[in-house]
Order: sequence, then C-alpha cells, then structure tokens
Amino acid sequence: MRILFLASGNGGTMKFVHHAIKELNLDAEIVGVISDRECGSIEYARNNGMQVRTFTPWRERTEEIVDAIKSFNPDYVVTNIFKILPKEIFSCCDAQFINLHYSLLPAFGGVIGFKTLEMAKEANSQIIGATCHYVTEEVDGGKIISQAAIPVDWNEKFDIIGDRIFRIACQVFLNALLIIDKKQLGVYKNSDVLFSPQLRYDNAVFTESFWTDIKNC
Repeated sequence: MRILFLASGNGGTMKFVHHAIKELNLDAEIVGVISDRECGSIEYARNNGMQVRTFTPWRERTEEIVDAIKSFNPDYVVTNIFKILPKEIFSCCDAQFINLHYSLLPAFGGVIGFKTLEMAKEANSQIIGATCHYVTEEVDGGKIISQAAIPVDWNEKFDIIGDRIFRIACQVFLNALLIIDKKQLGVYKNSDVLFSPQLRYDNAVFTESFWTDIKNC
C-alpha cells in the first residue's frame, strides 16, 4: 500500500499509520505528504525521511498539486486537509481518495476536526464515533467504508473524550485501508467499541505506551 497524505494539521492520523505499519508489519508505506501550509504533519514527515510538498496559496495551484499527487504514484490518498477539494484533485489518478471524519456520518457532515464533537455535546448525543469514507464531490457524502461507535458521558472531561475518539478514529481508518486493499490479518472483537465491519487486525498491539509515543512525537 502506497499511502499519500494531504494534510494541514498536526498529523495525528499520519503518525498513527506510520507507527502502526511497523507494529503490524504491514506491507505499506507513507510515500509522502502534501500540505497547504507549514504544520506538524510536514515537520514529522521531514524528520522521518518522507518526501514533502507544500503549496501556498492552495487554490491557485491546482495543476501543480495534481502533478505532485501523480508523481507519488499512490494507491491511497488521505484527504486530512482543511480544504474542500475540487474534482480535478480527487479524480486526477487511479488512487482511492479517502477521508476520516470524527462523527458517525451522516451526522455533522461538512464540519472539520473536533468541531463535530462539540456539536455532538451541544445536541446531547448519546453515541459518538468516527467514520472513514470515500471522497466525492458531495462533501462527506462518499460511500462509508468503516465506522466505530461508543456511548458517551458528557460529564467526563472533554479532552478525555476527544482522545478516546482520536484513538478510535485512527483504528477505523486503518481498518478501512485493509478493507479496500482486501487485506485481513484476522477478525477481532472489541468489547468496549463497536467497530463495523469488525477489525481486520489485532488492536491489542496498540498499548498505552504506543498511544503516548504518538502523542509525543
């Protein structure tokens, strides 16, 4: 699996994938990171020997971005970027374009980052989760690949809930990659989280020290 990230933020999902590839001995690699700004994703990529490209301003450089994506020859392009992508970008090659969303779509579609969690709290949602889906012209409207859900107690600290959702979302994303790449390392059940489809890998390898490393890197 050749994975390319389009990124704007700190790169939490990318860092997770980079570490998970090693933990699970996956036949996969992050081939590069394309960003619309200098950010944590770019810094981490540079520090770990990945190729990076930054395009600022983003809107005026679509042709260059398309050429850059093609040059990486990716199998999967992850659109964790704070931009609505024009069709020229997400249809520029044979790669699968996928996105990760911190809600149970279609709930709170079109919202970036953990704003979804704030909206869920305002609505007093009793179940929260994460969704990985294909990218289409309809924002957050592509076919769902993988989801996970948990009950929530809003009396808990928001940061704790957010960290839980981040971890779940990362695992949903990795599950989606294995699903669309038709890879299966086994079928695993998790008593605390409802993953659908069930996980195709053993998430027991993601220990507390693993998540601490992700947070600190």
